[in-house]
Amino acid sequence: MKWIYMIVILIVGGVLVYYLFIARQAEPGTPTATAQAFMKAAMKNDIEQVKSLCQSGAQGSMDSIVSRIQSAKPDSLTIKYSNMNSKPPLRGILITFPGAMIAMEMLEENGAWKIANITIN
Repeated sequence: MKWIYMIVILIVGGVLVYYLFIARQAEPGTPTATAQAFMKAAMKNDIEQVKSLCQSGAQGSMDSIVSRIQSAKPDSLTIKYSNMNSKPPLRGILITFPGAMIAMEMLEENGAWKIANITIN
């Protein structure tokens, strides 16, 4: 009988961990999904992928921002994404993790959200 309880607890615990941490991916085609893709590429030091998520005006500062993210070494579980006030048609996303805070404004371009402005503090 103890084995049955243990198996049920493991299954429930696994489902809970999945929905709390792993399934936190944003819906594709949203500003948050673009911000998550940016952070994944920056943590992998993939500058080309990072620049592909940006409009041409924001691409110049990417090297320094990616190096700052690399030096902070954020853990994917500690990164928090939240909406930020921005003047329409821009959408703002605030990314926080230990060691830095990133504010980005995005503009929809041909059905995809591109980073128009980005700052790191």
